[in-house]
Amino acid sequence: MSLSPTIVTARAACGIAAMLLAFGMGACDDIGSTQPTASVRASASASTATQPASPGPPRATTAARYVNRRDICGTLDHTRLTQALGVNAGNLGQPRFSDSRTSSLATCSHQYGPAGMRSLISVEVMTSKEGSAQGFYEGMHGAQQRSTAVTDVPGIGQQAAVYTDPTTGPHLMAYDGNLYLSIALIPVNSATTELLNTQALLVASAQHVLDELRHE
Repeated sequence: MSLSPTIVTARAACGIAAMLLAFGMGACDDIGSTQPTASVRASASASTATQPASPGPPRATTAARYVNRRDICGTLDHTRLTQALGVNAGNLGQPRFSDSRTSSLATCSHQYGPAGMRSLISVEVMTSKEGSAQGFYEGMHGAQQRSTAVTDVPGIGQQAAVYTDPTTGPHLMAYDGNLYLSIALIPVNSATTELLNTQALLVASAQHVLDELRHE
């Protein structure tokens, strides 16, 4: 599978930005931000209006609070990921960061492995400045359930789930306190990752990001 910096980065940034607008969390207004079109805003609003029931009862709140970073790929566990996927090959394109009165959004894609056999770790982190990210997580969870099977995963944040996108591969989404996180492993060639426990790798990688961003 050929990886296009434009397609991977734009899909990640615009998809979550549309959901931010749908949940009333404000638009991007900083360096590297993208403003969704009117059609995207309308689609996001329609999606919210038809959103199914939440994936489960609310979990107990936590004292955890998180502060976002401009270079979110700097929070990845590069040691673990290079052991699993191969040499650290650097970022694919520039990290993106946007900030508003109510939330901040950071996205980044990082490459691992030798030329021609590289895998991509794509990370998106949204932090709310006005309370829990649970509602945002449940909206993303419900939207994803409409297109593919989603499986809840215990032990990471307050709620987490995994799913496999037929085009981009395995993904994990989670929320904890005021943070929502999405992380994906996008292999160039399935032979690179077919022997890996990709769910365990994504869980460990997500936990490392949470640990790095936790603000005591």
